[in-house]
Amino acid sequence: MPTTIGYIRASAADPPSVIEEQRKLLAWSPYRPDRMFADRGNVLGQPQLRACLAALGAGDVLVATSGDRLAHSVDAMLAMEDGLQRRGVGLVLLAFNGAVVDFRTEEAKPVLKLMCEISRWHYRGLRERQHAGIAQARQEGRYRGRRAVIPAEDVRQRLQAGERPSAVARDLGIARSTVYRLAGDRVAASITPSRALVPPPPAPGRSPSAACAPPAPAGAAPAPIPGCSLG
Repeated sequence: MPTTIGYIRASAADPPSVIEEQRKLLAWSPYRPDRMFADRGNVLGQPQLRACLAALGAGDVLVATSGDRLAHSVDAMLAMEDGLQRRGVGLVLLAFNGAVVDFRTEEAKPVLKLMCEISRWHYRGLRERQHAGIAQARQEGRYRGRRAVIPAEDVRQRLQAGERPSAVARDLGIARSTVYRLAGDRVAASITPSRALVPPPPAPGRSPSAACAPPAPAGAAPAPIPGCSLG
């Protein structure tokens, strides 16, 4: 007996309610699925989609709320539809530009092919405008290219060799906090100066002993601090 299988997908940026909304759309549609598969987040390879496609057989129908849930481009969706057709599997999209499209009908296939050509034309236009903008920025001296990735191991080696974090940050053009982050906890702990335990240098015109002593009350002699020589 033919089976209707639904597929649901939500990206990592989608709120949690997206999965449930798609589930309801499929359940309330005339193409109510007998089974559903769902992918959540930016999962490599969409494992549930692979399982869904493997479960489909000749005469079955795949239902999704929209084409972007099945594929990341019209070309990819066209290739998927072609593969399903070769296996005798139907494809139905419930919200294809606001209309339900059943790709088992002959009228739906030209629509998908037209969308594919529009997608290619749009992509070529974007690439041409991007290249033109980069060329103009280079002529004006505003294009710096992609920001270089700073290897964390290089930062750790420079710090362990004795370079100060501020010098490394200045040389690489990054914040000092980024240097500590790239260095890791163990290296950062070994290079963090314990300046709170080191007496500050004496101000001009003051003796080293005066720098070790706190302000004394008027008329009283300054009390010595352990570890500081007043002689």
